[in-house]
Amino acid sequence: MVTLYDAKAHLSILDNSQDALITSLIAAAEAACGAYLALAEDAERPATLDTAVKMTVANMFEGREGAFIPAEALSLLNEHREWVFG
Repeated sequence: MVTLYDAKAHLSILDNSQDALITSLIAAAEAACGAYLALAEDAERPATLDTAVKMTVANMFEGREGAFIPAEALSLLNEHREWVFG
């Protein structure tokens, strides 16, 4: 799980003025990336998931409006996603 400390380090933020926003973005990014992978809550987390979550937090933080999972994060997640066709 991505912590507030991890996310702030990824964003290069040193003060505490935006902690509430970043915390909510972590939750949203975790939910979005987990849903993309269709992960059950008790499922083992792929090693690249935390990186994808931090990338998504950064995209949401910078974009604020209409943010999404960036393509770079999707490329990390795709190797763990089960694809069903048909």
